[in-house]
Amino acid sequence: MADVNIDYVLDANVVMSMLISGRSQYRRVFRAYNLYSTNFLYTELEKYRTIILQKSRSDREIFQDFGVSLFRHLCVIPELLIEEIHWEEARFYCEGIDPKDVAYVALSISLDIPLLTRDKPLCTGLRKKGFRNALLFNDFLTLQQ
Repeated sequence: MADVNIDYVLDANVVMSMLISGRSQYRRVFRAYNLYSTNFLYTELEKYRTIILQKSRSDREIFQDFGVSLFRHLCVIPELLIEEIHWEEARFYCEGIDPKDVAYVALSISLDIPLLTRDKPLCTGLRKKGFRNALLFNDFLTLQQ
């Protein structure tokens, strides 16, 4: 694989798109890297549960098997383990962009690893504010080829 980083923070939109698509290539991504997220991921998945299930083209059993195979390789870090200084920095970066993404940015700062997102306005906005540790998921996938 082309990318030298082996650790990434995933935001909810990446995980949701993987669950919806059910593509086997995502299993390889999950096995090849150390992937992290915050417990806010669960809130987002529950919020969009109906949409995820409706958009998934897999039957329920295949969907569940695929989802479990992905989550076996995803480490969810409780937000209480992220230091307040990293929350403050993340709030600064996310202000005026998307406050829902503060937890993911805070975890990225805390672990000092890149954030993978499908949210182009977030990625662009973070970069404009000086946060360089964000990468669009599609760009990441292109690097893997």
